[in-house]
Amino acid sequence: YGTIPYMPFPQKWIKRFEAVLKANEDFGLVGLLEGWRGFFPSIISEIAKKCYFDRNSDFDENIRFVLRSHFDKHADTVYKALDLWSEASDYIHSTYDNQYGPLRVGTAYPFCLLTDIKSPFASPWYDSYHKVPPSLFQSLYSIRDGVDTMHWRKMADLMKEGADILKSIENPSEELVLLENLGRYIHHCTMTVVNIQRWHKARELIQTATEQDEVRKLVAELRAVGADERQNALDSIECLRKDSRLGFDPIDAYVGGEEAVLWKIKYLDFVLKSEVTRYEVEIEL
Repeated sequence: YGTIPYMPFPQKWIKRFEAVLKANEDFGLVGLLEGWRGFFPSIISEIAKKCYFDRNSDFDENIRFVLRSHFDKHADTVYKALDLWSEASDYIHSTYDNQYGPLRVGTAYPFCLLTDIKSPFASPWYDSYHKVPPSLFQSLYSIRDGVDTMHWRKMADLMKEGADILKSIENPSEELVLLENLGRYIHHCTMTVVNIQRWHKARELIQTATEQDEVRKLVAELRAVGADERQNALDSIECLRKDSRLGFDPIDAYVGGEEAVLWKIKYLDFVLKSEVTRYEVEIEL
């Protein structure tokens, strides 16, 4: 995810911390690059500090300690939500098409059909699923024939479930509101991955379809996916407005903020009105 300040998956992060410390013992590891983007401090960096400075400490208790220092009486509820988000990270598939496509710019990722498009922004990462014709990596099986999509949908569901738990807390602090908003935004970005995979599959199949009924079915799928993603992108704008850390990466120029999302929606409207309609006209000739 190239447009978020940090990955809020502490129960998964502590497994990495354990592995790093083991590498220190087994191989003499003395340093590594933990990440080249993000905002400091965060609850993750504070947990990392406690784990690395006291390798014999209870890492799960370190999570709870940091959460109590930030969220006081709500710490147990926050822990529950973050546990769901950590579970969600098990379903991330960082394949070429995902990593260098929708995961880089989130809900601003464009949905193309018949023509290629160049981003009006400085971001270099609009080069994956939208390519027309498809790139070498874009066979139907690059998305594992539905398994990959199913896993991303599971992740999206878990992110939403955790965000809903945080949303239920009465009189939340500003930090708690931003944490819930971060999880909600990750949910929307993940749904963009789900929807671009559905779109990609229908787009590829319609190019070789020969029966009118088959083409009609695929046109209906493109319209359904387009409508789902349009609403998903619109909903993500509220998240972007709440937190200026979301929607961009200052190092690699990933652009996924409100302006970019509105551009994506405008282009999606064009595709649905002009290019999808072209298929509908042609099958009736």
